[in-house]
Amino acid sequence: MRSPLKAGMTDKEINSYNSLIRNLLFIHLQNHQILIQYIDFTIKQKYKLDMKNKSIMEAFSEEYSSGKGWAAEQEKKSWFFVWSARMASLLMVLLILFLGIFAFGYADNIGQVKVDRLQDTDFVLKEANVLSTDWSGDAGEQTSTLTIPTGQNIFSYVSDAREAKRSFWMIAAKLSAKIPAGTKVVGKVRVSNDSSTWSEWYDLDLEKLSNEQNKDVTEVPILLEKKSKYAQYSLVLSSDDVNLTPEIYDVDLVLIDPDDKLALVKKGWSSLMARVSGSTGVDVISRSEWGADESIMTWDDKEYAPVEQIVVHHTAGSNNSPLDPAAVVRGIYYFHAVEKDWGDIGYNYIIDQDGNIYEGREGGFGVVAAHSSGNNYGSVGIAIIGNYSEDAPASQSMDGLINLVEYIGYQGDLDLTTKHNFEGNNVPVVAGHRDVNPTECPGDVLYAMLPDVAIAASQGENTLPAKTYQAQLVHQSQKSLDLKSGQIQKVVVTYKNSGSAVWLKQRGEVELVPVDPYPRSSGFATPDWDSVEVVGTMNQVTVMSGNEATFDLPLFGIDQAGQYGEKFALLGPDGLISGTEFSVNIDNQKSSVDSGEDSNIDNQNDQIIDDDNDSDNNTNDINDSDTSVVEADWYHSAWVAQTDHLTLYPGEEKSVWIDFKNTGKTPWYKDSDYPVRLGTANPQDRNSALAVVDSGWLSANRIEMSQWSVEPGEVARFRFTLKAGNNSSGVYQEYFRPVVENVTWMEDQGVYIQIEVVESQYMALFVEQSENPITLSSGRKARLWVELKNTGNVVWTKDSDTPVRLATDRDPDRASIFYSPGYWISDNRAASMKKNAVSPGDSVRFEVVVTAPDEPGSYREYFRPVADNMQWMDDLGIYWDINVE
Repeated sequence: MRSPLKAGMTDKEINSYNSLIRNLLFIHLQNHQILIQYIDFTIKQKYKLDMKNKSIMEAFSEEYSSGKGWAAEQEKKSWFFVWSARMASLLMVLLILFLGIFAFGYADNIGQVKVDRLQDTDFVLKEANVLSTDWSGDAGEQTSTLTIPTGQNIFSYVSDAREAKRSFWMIAAKLSAKIPAGTKVVGKVRVSNDSSTWSEWYDLDLEKLSNEQNKDVTEVPILLEKKSKYAQYSLVLSSDDVNLTPEIYDVDLVLIDPDDKLALVKKGWSSLMARVSGSTGVDVISRSEWGADESIMTWDDKEYAPVEQIVVHHTAGSNNSPLDPAAVVRGIYYFHAVEKDWGDIGYNYIIDQDGNIYEGREGGFGVVAAHSSGNNYGSVGIAIIGNYSEDAPASQSMDGLINLVEYIGYQGDLDLTTKHNFEGNNVPVVAGHRDVNPTECPGDVLYAMLPDVAIAASQGENTLPAKTYQAQLVHQSQKSLDLKSGQIQKVVVTYKNSGSAVWLKQRGEVELVPVDPYPRSSGFATPDWDSVEVVGTMNQVTVMSGNEATFDLPLFGIDQAGQYGEKFALLGPDGLISGTEFSVNIDNQKSSVDSGEDSNIDNQNDQIIDDDNDSDNNTNDINDSDTSVVEADWYHSAWVAQTDHLTLYPGEEKSVWIDFKNTGKTPWYKDSDYPVRLGTANPQDRNSALAVVDSGWLSANRIEMSQWSVEPGEVARFRFTLKAGNNSSGVYQEYFRPVVENVTWMEDQGVYIQIEVVESQYMALFVEQSENPITLSSGRKARLWVELKNTGNVVWTKDSDTPVRLATDRDPDRASIFYSPGYWISDNRAASMKKNAVSPGDSVRFEVVVTAPDEPGSYREYFRPVADNMQWMDDLGIYWDINVE
């Protein structure tokens, strides 16, 4: 079949035909949707919200108070009509889609966001139509810096109309400017398609760009009601002091076209298939589904935190734009990732006018995003497309919001209707952006609805069943292995999360363990296992329901040749997860080198045993009084392998291990009347200064065996933790020797681990800080921040014996007059890090809430990083000038 489009048609003719198909498809889909929604209304177990006439809870109560019997009756009657309407609609939509695909085959279908820029570096005051009536400049004056004229407190500037290279759907601005405390810049923009009929003025909602002190930028790009070709902006500069002015160096308008010409066809097809299949669930639209251009995603330093808080936002601009919502998400994504240099979109989720939920920042549940400065760790950011300062969101949008909040509360075990302390503020668990940052977001109308959203979501959450942990084995990389003694090979297994619970690595709820039986100690455990009874958790940080997780299973070749069958399965919070068991068949061989070495060791052991028996030295016998039950000569060992020597900084902990082969005549047991353990040696039974009790150590001179039992010829592993003291730099050799408690010490083979404790270097480099100076009224609070880079050799930790904090300086440890109880750790410790750990080379932010004292004046407050209980770092000259009025 030939396309109704013909060669040689003008762009106008093609666009007209495309518009016809677009409108026909749109009208039919709308009618189809209305029909199905009307018929399905009585069988949907969801309430619809009419925000204009009643609250969410009123709608909830009204629908569920009296209509259940009637709904059940209507459900039976409506079944035939529902499916008849679906099948008839299918034929009509297929025809329209067929025509639409041909029409849009001629269209430019570039999914990537197209961007144009209009930059002002010279401000022409005459052509720009200066609004300030008292401006006294010369007509036609041109300046490279826009300021308030001398002697004035306010100045208004309107640019001339600028034509873009291509039409655009979204607009934002970036200002290079110096805006001192006590001054302000308010920006607006309007658009036109013909330079004569203009839209309303939209607020630019400027904010500081986090990584540039003198760059202000729109929070999110403004969504327009129609595609435009021209733009014009205005700036109002104001100051509390006639001798102080903002300085605007240039204005960059960012014009975004994220449109996909085939979006309506794609959306129509997805909507059709969902309707015909009877699907009524609200799913999260993945990044690939909404067309994320992953080539611009540069945010690879993912962080995770337990979810404690939900923060609701709105975006900006029109509530009635015909632009495909997926394109809107692509535009926001581009602006956040590229123009703001965040590397990814700032929100965790976005909701459109139809209630569809879009995946935002990559990483899944619990990933830290960038939606509310200083409040991103532990919070989930949800944005609804549109501006809700004066209008209410559509009922479908609120449906999507309630469902999403319910889901987050369910997975995060949140009490959605309460208030709590989050980042120093007492806020609702379901909060608006304005609750945690100084902004009007999410608009007065939407903000007023949030308490009802929390109640409705909480009631829905309470009706849900308990979370289930289920899994299906998808793939096993190897089912059989040929292992040699001392060799390590890895098997990778893949599972699909088929339960309702999200798997979170940070919780450690789903682990791979040896089974048959469970619990069981595996002789094939490697140092990478969590223990001989637990292999470990999945590689991914978060695994959503329906997604796949991979588990690494490294296996260590033992010194006993033979055929072995090792079985494993997943362990969840409620026990072993049914249907997850798999086997690995191991053909374990002793290498020729090992065989020779073992032979030599056995000969040496025989000689050692004879020497011990002939010797009058009884230091090897701990308790020989009960030889009628246990003979000391039954126990012998040979060193096999151990971890490498260590380098530690003061206060650092590392896990180590030593393997010994049972060369005696009787099994070794972990727990019995005569347990086999690893004791300190040289001198014997001394207390180790590096011991960490309860991490393999039973006491400062005894380490327990990892396995429950080790037969003669098998290898026992002793895994334990060593910790360097805070003032213990130097080289240490920790000697160890196997011992059978209450029976005898085994052979002393001079086994030791060498530990070099290097002098710790806590060092920091200043990166940037928040606005300085600032002005406050007495008693008022302000949130300041400074970003520092770890340039030392020690991992900074937030909660440990040596936490890194921001302390008062220039007279260190003094009590600050800006101390804010409830926000500071103490009157001389202003802030903890915003991360739990910061490795050398990484950066971290410290946020300080200051409270202005009662006494007016000009103050300079100094701060300095400190590793408490360890050392002060260098004075980096961190300070804020604070003017108190």
